[in-house]
Amino acid sequence: MPVTPGHPSPSRSGLVRLVHDVDRLVLTPPGPSPLPVRTRLRIGLRTAGVNAAATLGDRLAAELRARGWGADVLVVSDAGRWGELDEREGALLELCDQMAVDPSDLDGDDVLRLRGLGVSSAAIVAAAQAVAYASFRARLDAGLALLGRSDGRPSASPSEPATPPLRRILPEGAGAFPVLAWRPWVEPGDPPRTPGDGLPATLTPFYRTLAHEPEVLAARTALYDAIMTGEGELPRADRELVALVTSLTTGCEYCAGVHGRRHIQLSGDRATAVRLAASGSLDGAGLDARRAALAILAARSASTPSALDGDDLARLSAAGLSAAETAEAIAVAALFAWANRLMMALGAPRA
Repeated sequence: MPVTPGHPSPSRSGLVRLVHDVDRLVLTPPGPSPLPVRTRLRIGLRTAGVNAAATLGDRLAAELRARGWGADVLVVSDAGRWGELDEREGALLELCDQMAVDPSDLDGDDVLRLRGLGVSSAAIVAAAQAVAYASFRARLDAGLALLGRSDGRPSASPSEPATPPLRRILPEGAGAFPVLAWRPWVEPGDPPRTPGDGLPATLTPFYRTLAHEPEVLAARTALYDAIMTGEGELPRADRELVALVTSLTTGCEYCAGVHGRRHIQLSGDRATAVRLAASGSLDGAGLDARRAALAILAARSASTPSALDGDDLARLSAAGLSAAETAEAIAVAALFAWANRLMMALGAPRA
């Protein structure tokens, strides 16, 4: 899945185009939209900064300068100067900054504050997409660049990987994941449906929330489907394991439940996903070498900025994963940095 030349590529065609389609629609949409391009670029630049994503940040800074907004580069990079922006822009940037760093600290009151300042639901969704996409892109680019430099061997003095804690969403002794509903904090969209519109077949409350910008939702859906269910080297059960661990690390209870159940369905293993969701760490899950290597990649990629390093990739190679499988695992982990942030910033699960 190269998005710049030289990255190892999974064996699925068209992903580069799908990434670039989403990039254009989220950050620099060509027509009228609920959120100005200038604001989208500011948000993307700030998100790149907190993720130490220099390549993405340099590109977005150059885009701001090319459009005559070069002064924004320094303002966005220094939170102490956000008071120079109008109140709505400053508040929007504050929420987006928290969403990029740690979305688990967000709640409905943060969204209500923006609504009280006159920010529309559609604009809030567009801003959330900008943060979430830039979070995805930062991790995708960093992981694939690291893979491109990797020779598959550990460093001279590899250490035990430091992995962040997992959110416990199940009690000890649980046997299954509960089915949760998701309730948005903003008004949902109601796009007209047409044959071939590219939108999900069923517009769940989450998809209806994202449907304020149907073109973005359609492009994101195509990319999501290609990464999670398209042809590739990495088995789908392993993709679901990466999605589960990423979601547990970020703290997205809804995504963890959905993808924990899917891992069980695809793998036939009724124990591993449940143990991960109940243990609070990777250590207590009883993973074999392959699944442990994938879980470590997911957990370390979910940190902000990503903590993924060459030893993590060497661990995958030693466990028998090919470069193509590793690239696909990197893409799944990055994708769920995106999905988790949308779920956690725009609504909350309920039983």
